[in-house]
Formats: sequence, C-alpha cells, structure tokens
Amino acid sequence: MGIWPSGYINTTIKMVSRSPPLESNGEDNPKALLAAVDARGNLMVFNYPTVVYRQPMHSQPGHSSFVMNVKWLKYKDDDGVDQLMLVTAGGHDRSLMTWRVSKLEPPTIDDPKLLGNEGQLMEAKKEWYYKYTADEWSGEDGIYSKYENIYKGLVGPKAPGAGKKKAKKELEDKGGSSSAAGAVDLNSASAADLKSTIKSQESELEKQKKMIEDLKKQLAEKG
Repeated sequence: MGIWPSGYINTTIKMVSRSPPLESNGEDNPKALLAAVDARGNLMVFNYPTVVYRQPMHSQPGHSSFVMNVKWLKYKDDDGVDQLMLVTAGGHDRSLMTWRVSKLEPPTIDDPKLLGNEGQLMEAKKEWYYKYTADEWSGEDGIYSKYENIYKGLVGPKAPGAGKKKAKKELEDKGGSSSAAGAVDLNSASAADLKSTIKSQESELEKQKKMIEDLKKQLAEKG
C-alpha cells in the first residue's frame, strides 16, 4: 500500500520483494524489510509491512535505466551472524548490482572518520537524520535527540522506564506527589540519601497542607 512515493503511478514500480527471516540468537528475527525497484533506476527499501500512505523509505539510485527485478540474499558474516544483501537487475543498462544492507548508526564524535571535528559531526548528523527520517534537519538538538532515542528504542511504550514515567504522569495529573516515583531504595540507601528523601517528602507534605488550607478557606468564603 505504501510503496508509491509522490509522483509515482502503479506502473512506475517494477518489482517488490520481502526480505527472508534472519536467525537471531537461535530465533527468527521478526523484523522484515521490503525492497522495491522502479522505472527511474532506483532501489527503495521500506520497513515491512508497508501499509502507511507514502511510507518513509531509503531510496538509492544506481541504474541508468529502469530496474527489472530485485531479490534478497542472505549470508553469514565473519561472526556467523545472518546478514542481508540485495541484487537488482537493470533494463537497458543490462547490469546487475549488489547492495549490502547495514544498520544506520547515528554518528558520534568518536568516529575515526570524523577525526574529532565538530563541523564534520554536524554534517554527519544532518546526513543521518535525512536518511532516517527523509526530512531535512533544522539543526535543533531536541528534535535530533528525539529521533536518535526512537532509533535506540529509548522512547515509546516498550522503552525502559516507560511504565514508571506513565505512572508518575498519572500521579501528577491527579495532584499527587511525583517524588514517590523516584524514591530511593530504603534497604540500600545511604544516610545522606535517606535524609534527602525525608526532606523532600516533608516539603511535599507542607505543600499539600497549604493546598488543603487554601481549599478550606475558599469553601468557607463560598458557604
């Protein structure tokens, strides 16, 4: 459903192919990819299933003519881990091309290719952001961090601590204290940690008392 980018018609796509299952830690990897080739010489790779209208994808030009076919191949790397590659067959250019599929890791300043250069890191971030989102990066750190965290699985319903954050938010929405969500382990906490916790709890209790007094005063004025 989502393999046709803007400006494409049905016949612009020439062939599609779903990636084979990979073995990961003795189990089949449930994640899959979909490859599509078009009449413009491009190879496109989508997350599978591809059901979002004009779903984001990675597009790579290569052939000088339309592309007739695309197939996935599976091989083991030096560590014996299953990896993916693609083979595309061109039309009038009569060529076969092989494509290696690799993870799109966010760049860091420690990358030897960047030589510790902040300017090169910024350019690498722009390139990574564009490849990952198909949009230009504005340079705002917050939006970049958001997608970097999505890539790393640190946000979303299955992210570590997501349940605690949700509970904390629900507690705050109900007017309760949020400090309980971050309370220290009483069995392993140091004396300083315990004193700090007691102080914060007492402070929170005073706020609650003040709120109750204010509400009682308002009620008396209206009665």
